[in-house]
Amino acid sequence: MNILIVDDEKLIRQGLSHMIPLMNENYRIVGQCGSGEEALERIAVEGLRVDTVITDVRMPPPMDGLELITELAIRYPHVRSIVISGYNEFDYVRSALRSGAVDYLLKPIDKKELQTVLGRIELTIPSGDSREPDDGSGQVSLAYRDNLLNGLFKADPGIYRDAVAYLQSRYGISESTHRFMTAGIVIDQLPDEPLTPSDKALFQYFIRKTAEELLPLSGSVEGSVFQGSDGLTLIVFFIDRASGFELQPQAQLTMLLSQIKRHVRYPITVALSSYVELFRQFPSMIDQLHIALKSRLVRGTDQLIEFDAARQTNEAGFEEVGRDWMESVTRHLQAGELEKMKSSFLELLADLRRGQLPPDYIVDMIDRMFIRMESALDQLGITVDSLNYEERRKLGHTLEQCPLWEQMERSVRERLDVLTEQIRATTLRQKPDYIKEAVAFIETRYRDDIKLHDVAKHVHLFPSYFSQQFKLLMGINFIDYLTERRMEEAMKLLRETDEPAYLICERVGYATSAHFIKVFKKWIGSTPAEYRNKWQTETADPREARSQMQKKAK
Repeated sequence: MNILIVDDEKLIRQGLSHMIPLMNENYRIVGQCGSGEEALERIAVEGLRVDTVITDVRMPPPMDGLELITELAIRYPHVRSIVISGYNEFDYVRSALRSGAVDYLLKPIDKKELQTVLGRIELTIPSGDSREPDDGSGQVSLAYRDNLLNGLFKADPGIYRDAVAYLQSRYGISESTHRFMTAGIVIDQLPDEPLTPSDKALFQYFIRKTAEELLPLSGSVEGSVFQGSDGLTLIVFFIDRASGFELQPQAQLTMLLSQIKRHVRYPITVALSSYVELFRQFPSMIDQLHIALKSRLVRGTDQLIEFDAARQTNEAGFEEVGRDWMESVTRHLQAGELEKMKSSFLELLADLRRGQLPPDYIVDMIDRMFIRMESALDQLGITVDSLNYEERRKLGHTLEQCPLWEQMERSVRERLDVLTEQIRATTLRQKPDYIKEAVAFIETRYRDDIKLHDVAKHVHLFPSYFSQQFKLLMGINFIDYLTERRMEEAMKLLRETDEPAYLICERVGYATSAHFIKVFKKWIGSTPAEYRNKWQTETADPREARSQMQKKAK
């Protein structure tokens, strides 16, 4: 296999050129180049036969490693590229892999890892020998190993024996000498920044490589990293029975999480199963990981979640939700106080989160809340599409797929907004046209200093007659309706923005903040600042809330 070394550092070029031929007599260094441009020129002008290019990702202009890989993929698609990178260059690595690089190596380069990568590449070069298990270094290929271990965790009868034999021969382990634990690592997309399948695959690859770098640390638990068939990056740990229960992988996993978070800003969660004693018990560890990872909905991300702790917390949390928010939600709904209804519903969610309840229980509670709301509206003779069985079933499915609390809360908010609009529209359809026109006028002008006579003039009625008919048909007098609409918008702005009260008061139709605060306290029972603080405390991540309380205690 002909190899070209490309790096702007002469010592690295010389070191690789000396090291690689010693690995395998078939590895030939055909050239050393200090830049991407020089590499392309030598391949073209000198007619170098190159099978593999090893290039640094960062090199000075006119051509760095990324540009070189892109050009190689276009001009010489048969050439395999390996990227040399540092930990702080993951964005470059991701671009390199997208451009066609086969693998990447972290500096300082590990000889065994380089040998493994070159052996894997050699297998892809037509040479008359393409046996699957051996990658040129005495180790099975990554894909073959992943297939073996996934089969073991799925209790696949066609793979099970081969997988056990591989672990025993590769790591010298057995059921009599070791116990086993498994960790699963998952990356979640941000609500406003979805991950493409290719991005997710690249992140998984980066996580795997980082885990493989940290596993061999002295004094740590031995293990094997592989890619699970369900999208998790998995690490199976082999715990020597002679160490008792003193040697455990938590410290390694915490270090791994910290290292990943230095380079990845998306939410990362690491789950850890409990011990198992036998190979045939491996599938139970996957089940435990899914339970632990599902609890990140209420426990939060960017942390290590152990199955035992998640299970105990869930079981203890069933009795923690103390307030009967269902009664509060239906009471506001029946009174037509739609914004207060939404606030109560979201406060119910906050209580459920603080209670650290199982995600399945939370989804069921939300569904039961919507059923109660449908029943309350039926009593008022109001039917809305967003509460029928099919729509609730769709919402339930959506909520079950939410790994993060922010995503679940957003889905519920969106459904409540749709519900509110449907209730208003349905209720209004039963009113005379002049009432509909009046409500529409208020909706577009409540931010201004409008008066009763402005609305009466708009619908061509005397103010006294309009006032009488409005209260009769709407069940509330004009000034209270206008104030309620302004308070609804004010509460929404206090919850969803960081704007100060003096700006919010102008946006909802009040000339002075003093008058706004006075009216707000009369209607809501607290000042705007108190309302916002209460809301932020109740909806905060449980860990952040505890941290804030501890700071206040000090």
